[in-house]
Amino acid sequence: MTPAGEPPTGARPDGAELDRSRLSVRLAANSLVQVVGTVLASAIGFVTFIVTARVLGPAIYGDLTAANAFLYVPTVLAEVGLSMVVVREISADEASTEDVVGGSLPLRAAIGVATVTLSLLIALALPFNHRTTLAIVVGSPGAFFTVMTFAVQPVLQARLKMQWAVIATLVGRLATLGLTVAALTGGLGYLAVMGATVIGLGLTLALSVVFVRRLMRIRLRVDVSLWRRLIGPALFLALALGTASITARVDTVLISLLKPSRDVGLYGAAYKFVDVSTLFASAIGISLFPVFSRFFANDGRRARDLLQKSLDVVVAMSPPLVVLIIGLAAQIIHYSAGHEFSGAVPVLQLLALSLFFVFLRAPLSRFQIAAGAYRPLAWMMLAMLAFNVGLNLALIPTYGIKAAAVVNLATEFLGFALQLGFVWKRLAFRPSVRYLPTVAGATVLMVVWFALLPGVPIAAGIAGAVLYSVVLLWAPGVIRDLARDVLAGVRA
Repeated sequence: MTPAGEPPTGARPDGAELDRSRLSVRLAANSLVQVVGTVLASAIGFVTFIVTARVLGPAIYGDLTAANAFLYVPTVLAEVGLSMVVVREISADEASTEDVVGGSLPLRAAIGVATVTLSLLIALALPFNHRTTLAIVVGSPGAFFTVMTFAVQPVLQARLKMQWAVIATLVGRLATLGLTVAALTGGLGYLAVMGATVIGLGLTLALSVVFVRRLMRIRLRVDVSLWRRLIGPALFLALALGTASITARVDTVLISLLKPSRDVGLYGAAYKFVDVSTLFASAIGISLFPVFSRFFANDGRRARDLLQKSLDVVVAMSPPLVVLIIGLAAQIIHYSAGHEFSGAVPVLQLLALSLFFVFLRAPLSRFQIAAGAYRPLAWMMLAMLAFNVGLNLALIPTYGIKAAAVVNLATEFLGFALQLGFVWKRLAFRPSVRYLPTVAGATVLMVVWFALLPGVPIAAGIAGAVLYSVVLLWAPGVIRDLARDVLAGVRA
């Protein structure tokens, strides 16, 4: 008898089976590199957050948070969906990479300059306090650097070479941390902290360019016909992605306009950990998108099969994160920001629940984009933004930052319901729920540890996470299959 999962002696898997196995290993490796990079980058950012929050305090940290949230908007608007369109183009036709990337960079630079300039003028007109306004002015070059980093990294994404993007990000984050510590130690204040962030983002862009040039020549050229071809499909995609990203930050901006700086600081401290957690979902989506695009060009059934597998993966990944954040919220805030931020604990627990839907929406969004369903996705994202802004304007003045956290959760649920309904009806995808009982059982076992060890929540969290992993690796399902594929790839 042969071991389970291995072909009989003398048998050889066919070419399609080998291709699927190799693709699974490449996707897993690319996603794993991004997840590990995300963990390391988040750890560096976490240390930067601790130093900044403890030295500056809730009020000044709140002003800095409001400035960073506002500067996120021009990076999203300048992106105009072009990165996704470029990835789709060069994934379908790798030979066009140099022409598409070289021709798109001048367009991206022009849009970036225009958007950042316009955002600066709007910031000067809005009723931000003096500290927030100055931080926005100082941080604006960093927004442009981020736009241009998004412009060159599609090459790494399409070639499944995201390890170079991870390295660029880590070096930039380390530079930001070192300069932040130097600025705060020298008593240079919050503007120097913002300047450290700008320098770190500039370094990330420079390294990204260096790594991309190892894979291809970058020849800048003005190609109006290419711009038309890219911008045409990008308009609704830009509306969809831009609206989604703004929705993720608009609550912080609204709190800064409606409540004191201290409330912004508390909400920002809580949202920091949820924001970091969403990067794991983003890493999976980034790896999936080029493959979705390739499959849709040749075999829609394989794209739907891959979507099911990716949904099973995110269904397995999100519960332990949510349980750990809720169970350890007090410790997370106390050991990071300090006792002055204790009011952020219930906000963090409420925000953590939204991760269930954030993780589920990541592969659904990439699947819709790869299918070319830009317009429906744009209307869904606009509905989410309108829902979020309307409820926040109604509830924040009376109920404060806890209401903003609840609205965030409701917004993510709305987005998930809309996207699932669309792929069900319009893209012929019927999700399977066979893996849910296994994940639910493992999650219950994890929660039990917090009930058994209420006095030592950190130990309970570690024990619960270990038990959760053991159950999913033992039980039949995508996690066990993926682990076997990766091990087989390593052995080969």
